[in-house]
Amino acid sequence: MILRLTLYKQYFDAILSGAKSIEYRRRSSRYDKQFLKPYTHIKFVNGYGNHRPWLIAEISHFEKADDQWLIHLGNVLESGNIKPTLFA
Repeated sequence: MILRLTLYKQYFDAILSGAKSIEYRRRSSRYDKQFLKPYTHIKFVNGYGNHRPWLIAEISHFEKADDQWLIHLGNVLESGNIKPTLFA
């Protein structure tokens, strides 16, 4: 089961490069309910629309803290719509 979330570019790039392995979400009734489902993978999109960069990563596990959720990520398995940069 794939969880879909949107990210700002700086966090998207950090996950794609492997520099960031945990995504944080503020606790809310929506996430409290949603993150209890048996997700195995996560699809992050940088922005909205089919033309935006995306990646799919494994979910290691969810961790519930007092005021936030921690989504522990595994390997990035796929990505798409990634534009090369001059410095890559």
